[in-house]
Amino acid sequence: MLRLNAHWHLLHPYTSLAVAGITALLAGANAGAPGTGLAIRSGLAMLLIQFSIGTSNDIFDRPFDALAKPGKPLPSGQVSLFTAGTIWGLLIGGAVVLAKPFGWLALAVMLFGLGCGLAYNAGLKRTPLSWLPHALAAPTILTWVWVIGGRPLLPLLWIYPLGLLLGPALNIANQLAGAEAAEASGERSLVHYLGAKTAQRLAAGLLLLTALLMPLVVGRLGGDALRGLPWAVGGGVLSVVFLALAEREARLALWPLALLIGGLLAVGLQLSLR
Repeated sequence: MLRLNAHWHLLHPYTSLAVAGITALLAGANAGAPGTGLAIRSGLAMLLIQFSIGTSNDIFDRPFDALAKPGKPLPSGQVSLFTAGTIWGLLIGGAVVLAKPFGWLALAVMLFGLGCGLAYNAGLKRTPLSWLPHALAAPTILTWVWVIGGRPLLPLLWIYPLGLLLGPALNIANQLAGAEAAEASGERSLVHYLGAKTAQRLAAGLLLLTALLMPLVVGRLGGDALRGLPWAVGGGVLSVVFLALAEREARLALWPLALLIGGLLAVGLQLSLR
């Protein structure tokens, strides 16, 4: 049971399930989408991609975790490096099989998102540019769902400026809880350069700014900006809650809350374009 639990945690399951759930919601809400079947298929493909990113994170972090987090599956020996590599390859293969019926463009967008995750894990995670993969990957989830639904790719680039705001906020929220242990292993990311207090306040501000600008992007994409306004207000209120929790040093709550804010704004943007 301990080894089974170790294999489960190798996948970084909770973040993976959250992102896959958001993807399924977006696919289900997509204008012109076939409905439940597409939502399930796209959600499962994204789940496998997220599982593969989580697995590769532990593979790349193995020498660092041996210093700072020796109880994790790979450095503790509960999962072998060969097993982790095999799981990683099978997950990517499964995601490709699930996504191939969506078309080559959708498959390329999905693999671009995978590349963002791998770039983060392979080195950018430990640099001041650790925010960049998040900034590119967050809007790519929405782009992927839209391409699956038959929308043209070029106009979708309007959502990437939001990613440049949301991405650093997600990155900071993700790293805050384990910032001290990561620093002990030699990590020097944005959180470490700014300091935790400054970084978490910056994240709250970026989340709020993303929420405020979302209706403008809806308008640029030809949707009804007023329909996006309630979602933006909801995202703004949660951004204030994020700041309040950050000031109370409730760091464990910040990553789930940041995911919730990002998901809420993405669903609101999607529904505002219907």
